[in-house]
Amino acid sequence: MKKIREVFRREYLERVKKKSFWITTFVVPFLILLFTFLPFLLGVVSKGKNYKIAVVDRDGYVKKNLDVEKSIDMKAQKGIPQSGKISFFISKNDSIEKLKKDVISKKIAGFIVVPKNFESKNISFYTLNTNNIGLILKISSKFKELAISKRLERLNIKISQKELKKIMSGIKVETFKISKKGKTKKSYFQISFWVVFSFIFILYMILLMYGSISMRGVIEEKSSKVMEVLLSIYSPFELMMGKLLGIGFVGLTQILVYMAFAGIIGVFVTLEAVMFLPQVADVFKNLNFAIFIYYIVFFLLGYFMYTSMFLGIGSLCSSEEDAQNIQTPVVFLIIIPFVSTIYLIQNPESTISVILSLIPFFTPMVMFMRVATSNPPFWQVLLSIVLTFISTIFIVRFSARIFRTGVLMYGKRPSFKEIVRWVRE
Repeated sequence: MKKIREVFRREYLERVKKKSFWITTFVVPFLILLFTFLPFLLGVVSKGKNYKIAVVDRDGYVKKNLDVEKSIDMKAQKGIPQSGKISFFISKNDSIEKLKKDVISKKIAGFIVVPKNFESKNISFYTLNTNNIGLILKISSKFKELAISKRLERLNIKISQKELKKIMSGIKVETFKISKKGKTKKSYFQISFWVVFSFIFILYMILLMYGSISMRGVIEEKSSKVMEVLLSIYSPFELMMGKLLGIGFVGLTQILVYMAFAGIIGVFVTLEAVMFLPQVADVFKNLNFAIFIYYIVFFLLGYFMYTSMFLGIGSLCSSEEDAQNIQTPVVFLIIIPFVSTIYLIQNPESTISVILSLIPFFTPMVMFMRVATSNPPFWQVLLSIVLTFISTIFIVRFSARIFRTGVLMYGKRPSFKEIVRWVRE
């Protein structure tokens, strides 16, 4: 046990003391937050721009019904983090070339050509920047109202623009999650989806990254003959377990840093410092602390299972080229639940989700998704943990037997029959 602690200490400190470890640890959550909130921040901090749009009305209906005095607020556009206002005016000049020059000289932001009987055709919008989604959607919404209004007049249905807006206005679907005890709490699917996906992404990256690091470390030690020196001090089992625990605690350190980072952001958002997206505060307020416990449990189970396999693979190979082919099945076992994330999060209680969550290789990601997004029966959660724990012990012992003989072999990669013989010995 003392020697395992020595290897553990060496492996842990060797990695934690590196600047690259801390850079990676803080850069990953920062990038996730940046990509998530940057569009909204830009929309909030940017100064509101006034878009002056000319309208060439060849139908005659728009001129009579378009409210040219009232500006449209861009902030009202759903899902588009953009500020500014749009103001329309009826152009007295029908010359397209003249209006193009006004756009180029930035006298106007663009112009719209409304054809005759536009309600059954398309309107044309000319501007320098056709990527301004917020602007284009607002124009589309406004002229949709006018087209519907004209169609209703054809049917001799008189209705004001104000009444038409009320008729056309949609309704928001507020979602409430029901707990097993019958309590309800407000839930924001899009935000909770990305929170869960971010946790799964971090778990996926750590399992894959540290597994590969462990495997490459063993291969490098074998090729540089350092392994022979280490084996003169430690037994193969002590060396493998020390590496497994040391690198595992490096990953756990990273997970705890991420959780601390998430906690700081949670406090920041809950205090409504992020005013542009106050619903995020509700998500953090309703987070169940048990989810973080489950996350650590599933991380540890997944880590010991997969990293022990990677260590076993590393002991069999003398070069990374040899390891690439052998590690492919193990890598696929990690990739399969990750690429299925979108389906599984949306269907956590489907038959496929339940079955995958009880298969030890997929349990760490899939069962965590189910716990975080729904209310799976406790017996299923407990069963998945027990099955994965038993499987992990079996895999660690299996990998330890391979590691015991594999680290002493060089040159040609052993055959499957030889590996089976090592395990039986």
